[in-house]
Amino acid sequence: MKKLVYVSSTDFVQVDMGVLCLLTKFYDIKYDVIIPKRNANFDGQEIADYCLKYNISYKLFHFKHRTRDLRIASDFYGILKDIKKTGPDIIYTVSHDNPIISSMCMALDKAKTIVALHDVKFHSGTSFSSFLRLARKIMVGYFDKFQVFSKNQELLFKKIAKNKTVYNIPLALSGFGEAIEKSPIAAENNNAVTRFLFFGNIAPYKGLEGLIRAFNNLGDNYNDIELVIAGRCDSWEETYQPLIKHDQQVRKSIRFISNKEIPELFTTAHYLVLPYNDATQSGPLMIAYNYNLPVIVSNLAAFREVVEEDVSGYFYDLNDPNGLERVLEAALLKNGDDYQLLLNRLKLYIEVNFSDEIISEKYVAMFEDVLKLQMQN
Repeated sequence: MKKLVYVSSTDFVQVDMGVLCLLTKFYDIKYDVIIPKRNANFDGQEIADYCLKYNISYKLFHFKHRTRDLRIASDFYGILKDIKKTGPDIIYTVSHDNPIISSMCMALDKAKTIVALHDVKFHSGTSFSSFLRLARKIMVGYFDKFQVFSKNQELLFKKIAKNKTVYNIPLALSGFGEAIEKSPIAAENNNAVTRFLFFGNIAPYKGLEGLIRAFNNLGDNYNDIELVIAGRCDSWEETYQPLIKHDQQVRKSIRFISNKEIPELFTTAHYLVLPYNDATQSGPLMIAYNYNLPVIVSNLAAFREVVEEDVSGYFYDLNDPNGLERVLEAALLKNGDDYQLLLNRLKLYIEVNFSDEIISEKYVAMFEDVLKLQMQN
């Protein structure tokens, strides 16, 4: 069995956990995970439990230094030593987007290495963008083989790196535990509430301001609706809280959301709302699909790839100032039978497009292609 070293960080463990368990029957996997000094999305025990469950060899690297500290080189050196010691046939690594680490990655055998790019271009308003772009320039300049997670990112990458090999594999479903029974929707029961969920770290490009304003207008006419906002935010009190008009209808968890809280959030909601102004792909969307939760999304190209109108959710036009409000209202007015039919269509859509078999086949095809290219050289 060929050896695969899979290098990641807690920023991407959600994605990794949907994939690694599918690959264990094909490869001898060593999972090297960076746990950053601050804001780790997963703790070591969660990763250890997952690896034990699927018999995956792993090593955790607790970084002692912050991203822009030159001493981070000493932290990453341990990973390079571990890779060399393992002697892999394939190296799969996220693009670390740190100039120091990117330069050190040039010690890896590029014939064996695939670099995963979650965003070919960084989102609008990203902090320290020049720092990130320098790191990305190093990685794209040196390595030959890359993976992206959507067709729009594949096309963009081909424009800026014409002579590189790029593989496109969609995000896998992301599960965090058993589902909880969903309550009826408001249109079915006078005592019910239709619940809309916004989930994830709150950043300007995610369009939460527009969602709050649309919800304010609906709150003027409907009492049987609720907006749940769950995620970290550095500017909640000054930027978002003052926008909320009907505070009693908005349930807020403005903090780090632990993984054990995710199943209840997603299975007690009726719709996940992604009002993004800019997107490449969406981790929360794949959590929603895992729990058979329909989505309401802006009509960005990234969402048009993975959402089908009236099958897995609904689109609204970003250029229409009232578009989101109208779609939210139409969703809350659906009766129970219509909503159940939507859930049935969504379930079939997920089985056809995001099954374990489909995702694993794409990863195996990519890795086997890399092995074949090594043989040819």
